Amino acid sequence: MSHYSAAIITFDIETTSFFYGEDLKPFLYRKGKSPEYWAEQSAGALPYLWQLGINDNYYYGRDLAEFYAALEDFPNDLHAIFWIQSLNFEWHFLDRLHWDFVFAISRHRPIKATCLEFPNIEFRCTYAMIDRSLAEWGKVLGIPKLEMNYNVLRTPLTRLSKKILTYGQRDLEIMYAGIKAELREYGSVWNIPLTSTGVVRQPIKKALMDNDDYKRFIKKLIPAEYNPRKQLKPGD
Repeated sequence: MSHYSAAIITFDIETTSFFYGEDLKPFLYRKGKSPEYWAEQSAGALPYLWQLGINDNYYYGRDLAEFYAALEDFPNDLHAIFWIQSLNFEWHFLDRLHWDFVFAISRHRPIKATCLEFPNIEFRCTYAMIDRSLAEWGKVLGIPKLEMNYNVLRTPLTRLSKKILTYGQRDLEIMYAGIKAELREYGSVWNIPLTSTGVVRQPIKKALMDNDDYKRFIKKLIPAEYNPRKQLKPGD
């Protein structure tokens, strides 16, 4: 028998962005070069830290192979939602997963996805759900997002300070507090709308479906002999 997790599970990846030349040696952005110069350079990004939150308990890893190993230990009979602030960005780094179902609101903007390896885990985008950046969301919740110097080349082997670890955890703390606040309205993580527009659609849909007069009105609009398979001939 399958079970559905009520936990608030959050996930985030910290990355370094850089440029590289023909020798493949990475270098960082620096002032003094024209926009045309940077447009001609090859760009790359490297994950160097990941964070996983289960409610208000937080775990760290440096190599994404460790994250995949953690997923292997996840119960096969437990369905869960993994909340990610920017799914359209983070999933580029989860390239060992083979996505078999993706729901997107536009090209390159997935808001919900599952993979073949772990079909009981549903990855959802919190940005689409709340329509706010983490900084904006944190400001509303009274949990300010922390600052960090991004123009530093970091790898999974780079020794990280407590400040950077705290920075990563704060992002999860904002998501946890934000989703917890949503539960006061929806009761379960499974009831939270996928998008901010769904917040409006859900109560309207419920109000209309509970209205017997409205349902009778809709039924009267359907022709008695309506056949959706019938094709009109030219001139009809």
